[in-house]
Amino acid sequence: MSILTWDDLVSKFINFFFPPSKTTYFRNLITNFSQTSQETFSAAWERFKELQRKCPHHGFSIEHQLDTFYNALSFSDQDYLNAAYPKYKEETDMNRLAVNDLDLPHSTLTI
Repeated sequence: MSILTWDDLVSKFINFFFPPSKTTYFRNLITNFSQTSQETFSAAWERFKELQRKCPHHGFSIEHQLDTFYNALSFSDQDYLNAAYPKYKEETDMNRLAVNDLDLPHSTLTI
């Protein structure tokens, strides 16, 4: 089978290195992500990003990723974010929060 377009190449690459079972496994890990009881906010963020790096073609929008991460945080870390960003405090939907609006150290922001 020959590769005629860029899309062909991408498809073959993903199917070779990320078979559907592996993709499903990592998508489930991302979707079911949860901060552990002793995990800091930044450690949870790094672990969440690492899951995404293991499945770069997960297909989740940035809004979905932020919503998943926010909802997986402990109540105290959610309160921290709500207090740090009061313009979002009234919103129950974190989908409106853009990564660039966060005023955290740069190392914790990369998705």
